[in-house]
Amino acid sequence: MFKKITFLLLNFLLLTHLWSWGSHYLITLRSLEHPDMAFLDKEVPTEELEDFIKKEREGLYQLFKEYYEWHYKFNPKRMNPDYLKNPFDKEKADLQAFLRSARLNPKARFLLVNRVLPGQKPKYKVVPIKEVYPYYKDVGFFFQFEDVKGKKVSLRSILVTFADEPDWIMDHHLWEIKEYGYGEQPYGEPEGESSKAPFHMLFMHEPWIVQVSAPYLLEGMTIERIVLFTKLAKFAKETGHEYWAHRFLAWAIHYYQDLAQPYHAKAVPEANFWYYTKYIFSWDKKGFQQRTTQLLKNKHFIYEDFVSVYLEKSLTEPDSITDSLCYALRKNPIIFEDYKKYLKNPDYYKVIYDLTKYSSDHAYQLDKNIQEIFGYKYTQDPGYDLERDPEYKITNVITQLSENKKNLLLQETDKDFQNTGQITRFAVLDLHQKEL
Repeated sequence: MFKKITFLLLNFLLLTHLWSWGSHYLITLRSLEHPDMAFLDKEVPTEELEDFIKKEREGLYQLFKEYYEWHYKFNPKRMNPDYLKNPFDKEKADLQAFLRSARLNPKARFLLVNRVLPGQKPKYKVVPIKEVYPYYKDVGFFFQFEDVKGKKVSLRSILVTFADEPDWIMDHHLWEIKEYGYGEQPYGEPEGESSKAPFHMLFMHEPWIVQVSAPYLLEGMTIERIVLFTKLAKFAKETGHEYWAHRFLAWAIHYYQDLAQPYHAKAVPEANFWYYTKYIFSWDKKGFQQRTTQLLKNKHFIYEDFVSVYLEKSLTEPDSITDSLCYALRKNPIIFEDYKKYLKNPDYYKVIYDLTKYSSDHAYQLDKNIQEIFGYKYTQDPGYDLERDPEYKITNVITQLSENKKNLLLQETDKDFQNTGQITRFAVLDLHQKEL
């Protein structure tokens, strides 16, 4: 019976799809408008990744060696122990050697581009979106990049441009690469967007029925990503490569921001012990799974769309709602007041544990209010698929919301945005060893 429960829970949660904060770049932009981030206006020259790799081959060997020694102690089952002997090919020292050591998608390429913001016009040659973001699908939001090879860019613009980069290709389809040693995928699907789910989600605060019977659901690898990219950022800064210091930092920021999103920290926000019990004893488990997954998708997508619309409008048509969202990202923290002590001796596990505790705890109330705000069709009808509805437009949905409902959603978003903005600034201060 115990094994049966474990199997059923796994089947249920394998259907978890990957979502993240819409528009990481705009969240980062607004989070860094805090006055203590003014030093990020400094401009630095762009640099090809292979130039950095070749110049710092000896240091990269040592960095990856130390990283895998740490990884082996922290989570040995998710790494190939051969990496302890051969962490980085310093003789080859090219992009493929780096991708192997960082265990990223071998097809990943890192173009020297700058993100054009909504309402702005590019200064330089526009780069086709598919060259930057191979998995891009037109969802109605603003995407434009310009070529800045050989140009100078601000540290701020690097962080803004590449806060979305971990979603572009680097974490896709890694489980099939046996040399990497990631092992069996704990949740998500092996193909498509969901193949990167365990790198962008972390369920550290599930009820005991999940912790005891399906502990592999706690095996998201977001901490490992944050530690690696933070190490790379600090190494690049120490060796004088400010461009790559901040591009690597942008990657770490992405995962921090993901974990401030309640749907990334809680597998099924409305679920409790009785919810899982009901599933276990359901006569139609497949139908139960499908209904839950569809409702989760609809609720999350409509919430993300609401946030993305107003973040874009904050640059093109600012109003009281956009001002509220932007202010939340610049606001003083809820849970990070004591994190100043981590700037000299970071405990990334503790930082992430506290961050996900808040977002996980908030998931139930957020999910409940999203149902109240957007109504039955969009949040409680499992026969409705928002992604496939040709008539769905978030702008039309927003015009039908009362001011009370908009304000309620703003109150919910404010709570998570405060933490998202603070963890973003924490990452910057950690790199620069600055204190507020």
